[in-house]
Amino acid sequence: MRNAIAFIAILGSVGTSGPAMAQAATAPGTTPSAERCVRYQGEYEKLEKRLAQSAAEGALGSAKSLKLRSVEDASLVALAQFSLDGLKSAGCPLPDGPPSALPFLLAALKCERARHANGQAAPPPACDQARWLPFKE
Repeated sequence: MRNAIAFIAILGSVGTSGPAMAQAATAPGTTPSAERCVRYQGEYEKLEKRLAQSAAEGALGSAKSLKLRSVEDASLVALAQFSLDGLKSAGCPLPDGPPSALPFLLAALKCERARHANGQAAPPPACDQARWLPFKE
């Protein structure tokens, strides 16, 4: 359990971002494609949700080892870089910070608690990531 808490602390120290995007400078003579921006921003948000799910699994003691989770998280961060590159090349607004589990961690913890409560027979409604909203202070 102590390792899981430390793992969450490490993820939190990476930074916070969430779907709020800062306005990016666009190259003169180019306009961002709204469709591309929405796609890349959606991909980035999905990656943050997956990071949150991983952190919640670690906090509530899933069968995955901490090492496996850390490898998965490193892969997710690398994938986030592709989304950021796409946002930049399309002239889209960029996230306020690096990818982080924090915006969706509360929703992910609710999901994991619901999974443990029903014995993981079927994904509970709380695990529908399309319905997760970022935490707002």
